[in-house]
Amino acid sequence: MVPISEELQSYGISDKAYQQKRKEISGGDKSQAAQDNVVEALLQERVEQATEWVGKQIAYWYYAVFKDRRDQDSFKEQQLSHQCRINALEMEGADKVKINASACCGECHKMHKKVLSTKVARLRLPIPSPKCKSRLNSEYIWCTTLYVPARADEQETQPPPPAVKDVPKPPELVAPKDGGGSGGGTLVQVRALGESVGETAKQIADYAGPAVAVMVGVALALFHLPAGLLLLGLGVLVIPQIYKPLTRLVPWLQGRLARFGLLLIGLLLVLLLLLLSEWVSRQEPEPKLKPLPAYSVESTEDRSISTRSRLKVVVRVTEPVTPQEMAQLAMRAAQDLQRSMSPDDPRHNSFEHLQVRVEGIHPVTGKPAVLSEAEFAPDGRGRAGVISSDPQNQWSWKVRVNKSGGTGSLEEVFSK
Repeated sequence: MVPISEELQSYGISDKAYQQKRKEISGGDKSQAAQDNVVEALLQERVEQATEWVGKQIAYWYYAVFKDRRDQDSFKEQQLSHQCRINALEMEGADKVKINASACCGECHKMHKKVLSTKVARLRLPIPSPKCKSRLNSEYIWCTTLYVPARADEQETQPPPPAVKDVPKPPELVAPKDGGGSGGGTLVQVRALGESVGETAKQIADYAGPAVAVMVGVALALFHLPAGLLLLGLGVLVIPQIYKPLTRLVPWLQGRLARFGLLLIGLLLVLLLLLLSEWVSRQEPEPKLKPLPAYSVESTEDRSISTRSRLKVVVRVTEPVTPQEMAQLAMRAAQDLQRSMSPDDPRHNSFEHLQVRVEGIHPVTGKPAVLSEAEFAPDGRGRAGVISSDPQNQWSWKVRVNKSGGTGSLEEVFSK
């Protein structure tokens, strides 16, 4: 541990100031912990009371040295010191800075001579680097990279170094006690805050459009696949990480305006595709359903029992029919028969079970045959009615069709 007198001298703290602060904080306590508390309080005061960026930069740097000597992580204080340096260089007229990593580790040397605008440097703060391998007194990072003014003819590095994960809130200056000064510190602070808000708004805008396009594209694909895929593809294309490499191949696509213009053109194409699909669908004639062939009632037979009124009907059709038409014809005949009974007919709505058999020329054999048969129970209790509680006998429809044309070969095709 460095003697307290030497440490105070290295920080530029007078012995008088130290003794006065010690009386305020620790009284007569001369322990190492008490001495550390006094020195830390003096360093914090210097940071808080700095009225110029250079002074605040040095104050933060001394504070970082103090913490590192006591085996504490000083990375945040190093970051704040660099932020103050950027502000100081900007106050001197610099609008670009260059990273000097010649005296640091190999990891930091990857960023050596990279040029950034002061705005980008302040927001991204790539140095000090959290991957730095340099150390001073403790096991914690002690990054010796530095921001220096860049020449006017030096171009900004593209892409810029990546931003660190946790950039501290920009430091502030206090106004001089005499009210003098140029107010430059406040101006820089306001400018930094405005740039931070503006950068955040731009980042939101950069991703809002693609995100909306992707979500709408996914939803639209459920209803119109080509339009949905087109919008989804455009949304992915204009994501900044994908779009920026594309601008190197097609220079005229550079710029936020071109990117959102491309997205707007895509939206118009999607809209045009939807309108075209709707127009084509309106031009297509609606399919006409083939009407079922006519039939005639050949016979009716009352087959009622004491607990169930039942009627069997045989109808005949003269036109060729398909198996599907056989089933539909039997069902329609059953419904027609029930509706055709006049209110004056004593049988009106009295039959609880109707069995309709359709006969005609079978399309497979070309011979007369039973084509289909439908059983209809409007009350949903099947053929047996109340005498059976078996769920298998509780139904409204059972439809069978003779697909092969043979005798006794009706196959059930529908049951409900």
